[in-house]
Amino acid sequence: MGMYDNVIYECQCPVCRSGKVTDFQSKDADRILKNLKPHEVGNFYSACDVCGAFVQFYKQKDGRWLRRVEKKGIVQKQYDKIVKIKY
Repeated sequence: MGMYDNVIYECQCPVCRSGKVTDFQSKDADRILKNLKPHEVGNFYSACDVCGAFVQFYKQKDGRWLRRVEKKGIVQKQYDKIVKIKY
């Protein structure tokens, strides 16, 4: 089992719009189950409890965040979006 850090962030599911996506994780830091804020990592991810969509956030080279969504292992390009992450 791999270790990870928790990222303190939540958002509305972009697919079903009825679920909150919480319990984000990242393997970009120390991987010792620390609680981190989004700006402390380069990417983080979690799944919607309602519909199972996998939501990932990637920090771009210009500092903006890209949200990417997968459903059943298929990237849902219609949900790709540059988003603002509040710290």
